[in-house]
Amino acid sequence: FLIEKIFLGSNVIRHFVSFSEKCLFEQFFGVARNSVVIENTNFREKELGCIDFTPTRDFYLYVGRITQVKNIDFIVKNIIQLNNEGVLKKTVKLNVVGFIDDTTLISKNDFIYQESIRELVSKQDTNSAVDLLPITSDPLAFIASCKAIILASDTEGLPLAFLEAMSAGKPLIGASVPGIVDLIDNEVNGFLFACNDGDDFKSKLYRFEQDQKLLVDMGRASLARYRANYANCIFYDKLGHLYFDEN
Repeated sequence: FLIEKIFLGSNVIRHFVSFSEKCLFEQFFGVARNSVVIENTNFREKELGCIDFTPTRDFYLYVGRITQVKNIDFIVKNIIQLNNEGVLKKTVKLNVVGFIDDTTLISKNDFIYQESIRELVSKQDTNSAVDLLPITSDPLAFIASCKAIILASDTEGLPLAFLEAMSAGKPLIGASVPGIVDLIDNEVNGFLFACNDGDDFKSKLYRFEQDQKLLVDMGRASLARYRANYANCIFYDKLGHLYFDEN
């Protein structure tokens, strides 16, 4: 099985190396080819240029669908509490990106959940620490400039937001649930916290705020882990073996 990577962040060409592979492709897609261009759906690393591991802006980030299974209210509530406790010298800031105001584009339950988060911030965020932002066509801009990206989901598959953050050299903070634990090597490229444990979650933020060098070191480790395990050429190679290996 061979994949030729053209250049970092580009599409890749999948060369079929056996007659059975060509037949399988023709069976599924109705086209006979010796090779196929596979669209790069991973993080467009080349758009970032040279990666700077020092955060350019002072905020943590959640980016994605605003839905209850993602436990975004947990993140918001605990960051507000951490600020209100006054244990840190400066305000911990959070950007939540993904709000949709057009009710025809989201479910009723998601809309109700969005409004509950807005109400939470309106009533409790006395430090103006949380920014609730609309869905964006350019999440890369937020990922590239944040301090770290957070997921507190009750369940996950393999979170694309974390893969994007890793390839941008960002540390991760995530709940200890399947999918997330596959991407975080605890205390190496980020922190795991016990699911729905606010004190544990806040303790991880506290460590980042007390030692900014951790952000840089864990960001480097995130990028290294991404390149070793999830870069396009490696990902497609593993996927190809899964579907095409006769053994």
